[in-house]
Amino acid sequence: MTPSRPRPPAPRTPVRQKSTTPAPSTTAAAKSASATSGAERPASAPVSLDQARSRRAATSEKSRPATEQAGRDGARPVVTHGHAARLAERRAMGRRHRVRLVSIWSAAVLAAGAIVWMLFFSPVLAVDAEDVSVAGVDAYIDADAVDAVVADAAGTPLPRIDTVGMRDRLLELPGVDDARVLRAWPAGLDVTVSPRTPVAAVPSDDGTELLDADGVAVATVTSVPKGLPLIEIETDDAAARARAMRAALVVLNTLPPETRAEVAEVSADTQDDVMTVMRNGTEVEWGNAERVELKIAVLEELQGLDESADATVFDVSSPTRPITR
Repeated sequence: MTPSRPRPPAPRTPVRQKSTTPAPSTTAAAKSASATSGAERPASAPVSLDQARSRRAATSEKSRPATEQAGRDGARPVVTHGHAARLAERRAMGRRHRVRLVSIWSAAVLAAGAIVWMLFFSPVLAVDAEDVSVAGVDAYIDADAVDAVVADAAGTPLPRIDTVGMRDRLLELPGVDDARVLRAWPAGLDVTVSPRTPVAAVPSDDGTELLDADGVAVATVTSVPKGLPLIEIETDDAAARARAMRAALVVLNTLPPETRAEVAEVSADTQDDVMTVMRNGTEVEWGNAERVELKIAVLEELQGLDESADATVFDVSSPTRPITR
């Protein structure tokens, strides 16, 4: 076996080498920059992990938009033309809204003032004397006194009329038990008085005084009206007289209407010896004003007995032990 002969090497293609010689100007500038950079910058030192993170954060912060960066730094952000127009329009709308509110409130205040003036100060609702009505006046109430109280309201606007004060003035008049004053819009008043009803007559220095069930003077007359009993209190002591008068009125007011109509006189020296004289001449001794209902029932029972047909005195001061004479 013939040994193989080694192949001859392939011919090499000559490689064109690049020129490493810089241009004269460029070489001079590079050398100058290299010399300057080398003079100003110290030799680079090894960078730690924390320093690298800090540099990345600074780089990221610098790369943020100008408006965001300005907002973070507290400076006024950069506003575009469209944004400025929208801000101006919003401010104008706010001004128009405020002007509208001021106008509405001003109109409301003026309207309220006009209403107050019309109701309380203008003659539109002033009381007209021809539109005032008065009812309930009887023979024991002074009609002129009532008219004088009501006449004070003429010409005053109706909302300003003090109806409570007018009612109090009417209640002070003799013979008036109650009063009611109502506004009659637009310019009138409806006045109604309730007269006191006299139940007895009492002698007085000026004649005969009429009293109602509460002992209040109703009127003063010259003589006892027909149908009213005359009360005689035989004592000069004011306190004892008041107690006796109160007891006599209690007995009189407790009697049934048909029995009370038959009473001609009531007398009492003290509060414990009330006596009534009937129109037929019969006398009833009541004692004090206690248990009057029981005493009335006993009196009616006695008057129905045949044994009492000729009796002229009925003593029921002790209702459990009545006496007839």
